[in-house]
Amino acid sequence: MDLRPGRSSLGGPRKFYEELGERLCEAVAIVARYDSVKDKDGETRRKRNESFEAESPEAEVPDNGAFLWHWFWELRQAQPPGLSGPVPIPNIELSAWCQLTGNIIRREELAILRIMDARFCIEIEKESEAIRAREATT
Repeated sequence: MDLRPGRSSLGGPRKFYEELGERLCEAVAIVARYDSVKDKDGETRRKRNESFEAESPEAEVPDNGAFLWHWFWELRQAQPPGLSGPVPIPNIELSAWCQLTGNIIRREELAILRIMDARFCIEIEKESEAIRAREATT
């Protein structure tokens, strides 16, 4: 049975990992956009929305992906910010993390961690650009 992540109209393991990855990426996007980037006043988008009494979405982590969620933030925490934006988690960092923690990552889980990381970097850049644009108009 082919367990590689990817498109599958038949369901099964490939579909499971695809859907799990999509849900985790959506949760990562929310955290990145609403909780991770601060403006010049030290406010996140969530805090800014609260001051205008606007609602902000909450990240919904699926129970069957909670361990990947935890692993992802553990890996991101060890990643220093880049000079020109977020830096993807390098393979050597993942390898060292696996050796240090004893965690064994399946290839499907690694693929999900990679797409979560890519989405995080994209969303951080989008939010940083939105802050720059907002600050340029004020």
